[in-house]
Amino acid sequence: MDNFFDNLCRTLATPMSRGRALKIIAGGLAGAVLAPFAFGQKKTCKPACVCSGAQQGGGCCSPGQTCWGNQICCSAGYVGASVVKQNKTQITCVQFDASGNYPGNSTLLSQGNTCS
Repeated sequence: MDNFFDNLCRTLATPMSRGRALKIIAGGLAGAVLAPFAFGQKKTCKPACVCSGAQQGGGCCSPGQTCWGNQICCSAGYVGASVVKQNKTQITCVQFDASGNYPGNSTLLSQGNTCS
């Protein structure tokens, strides 16, 4: 980051034509004005893939994932659960062990749609 500012200051300290300075300023202003339209757009999601509470993926599960408790998308072989770790509850995907049990400190969430 220090190199960025050094290079920026070095560039601004060199003699520059008015035309070039105006192009740089106009480019910066155009980028600032157009940025909200280019970034942070919510992608369109198939109805079967909607998982509105899931932060990862912008509320949309990827193909093959299942929405659990309308809070998290989990891949095949995993289930959504509310897990208590160090006195804090977090929503995560857990895997059943060979006996079909899941970690004792977790509560399974309700299963939703599987995205295809």
